[in-house]
Amino acid sequence: MSPGDRLRELRVLAAHRARIALTLLGIVIGSGSVVFIAALVQGGEGALVRTNQRATDADLISVSPQAPPAAARHRTTRPLSRWDGAELASSEALGGAWVGSESSRQTRAFLLGPAAIGKSRGERSRRITLVSASTRAPELYRLRLAEGRFFDEVDLRERRRIAVVGREVADKLFPGQRLDRGVSIEIDGEVWTVVGVLAEKPMLGSTDGTNIWNRKVLVPETTFAATLSTGGGVSRLFARSAGRPVSELRNAADGLLLRRHLGVRNFEVDDPAKRSEERTILAVVRLLLIGTGVLSLFVGGINVANVMLVAVTERTREIGLRRALGATRGSIVAQFLLEAAALATTGGLVGVAAGALLAAVVGVGLGRWLGEWDIALQPWAIGSALGAALVTGLLAGVAPALRAARIDPIRALAFE
Repeated sequence: MSPGDRLRELRVLAAHRARIALTLLGIVIGSGSVVFIAALVQGGEGALVRTNQRATDADLISVSPQAPPAAARHRTTRPLSRWDGAELASSEALGGAWVGSESSRQTRAFLLGPAAIGKSRGERSRRITLVSASTRAPELYRLRLAEGRFFDEVDLRERRRIAVVGREVADKLFPGQRLDRGVSIEIDGEVWTVVGVLAEKPMLGSTDGTNIWNRKVLVPETTFAATLSTGGGVSRLFARSAGRPVSELRNAADGLLLRRHLGVRNFEVDDPAKRSEERTILAVVRLLLIGTGVLSLFVGGINVANVMLVAVTERTREIGLRRALGATRGSIVAQFLLEAAALATTGGLVGVAAGALLAAVVGVGLGRWLGEWDIALQPWAIGSALGAALVTGLLAGVAPALRAARIDPIRALAFE
């Protein structure tokens, strides 16, 4: 059978538009679901990373204070401190890992200078979380600057009293004020010159607390330690692996700190594997939803099989005539398999287009509601959807094709 003849057969099949549309609905929904869900979940993973208010890189461990066991409280009162960080940084067991510290406290910031004139105390103050920061804070927390600059090594070395404030702090305390004209704030009796404003860092959900970057004020860690810290205590220590497995880094840090704290576990070294819980949840959701899409493809395959069986019955005389003219059973099988595969693949193409369009629309809506939500079509999802549709069509066409090939030509010619 020539390609032209096969195309004519497909046109005959396509004449029943309503029947074909209903038949392909399952294929369209299934393939579209695979593309839509893959794009949406991929955007969700990116949004989780961008909106996370913590440092969660895979090669990073963090150490935070915790209450010691009751039986060991009398053995030491040594807190987690900057000296612990210095010991970690110089330890050969950590293999040259970068080590940083963070101290923080919840307090209030008060606007000073001409910008505060005419404002009430409530209007010129804001609840904040004050954070000590190093020059690597933007990298550590995935922060960007909207205005001004961040700290450099000179600022830390000279213990300058400068600050970088979160977007919400700037909007509430000095909206529209240019930093080059001088903006000063007072925090816990200390005056700080604002040199930078962080770009908006959205979060998933909402909170009234100040422990989000939009409501934080960062100051150089050396200045914080010299003016505001008591006893060198820190809220958190960080260590970034220098090419070695992060599990080894975690074990080395845990052992060294345990020795420094006289065997008392009044600190907690996080397990980086636990940070993957959010991605694990997304992966499970993706698997379940894509499974639903595959089930829709299966249902669509049943519909394709039904419509092809009906087509075999309706075209019995045509099949008999072809057999009488010399068509082999193999060519009959190939004809109906081609028709089933063409039907399913058409549904797959429509589904992929519909899934991509829906993903783009939903991505825009989620971006406006929750912040950034980048939608990126996944090539593997498109390929999987089309491949699954094709395979579904071929499998659905097997029974009708075999039935058509077994029709007796003599009886087929006499069929009414």
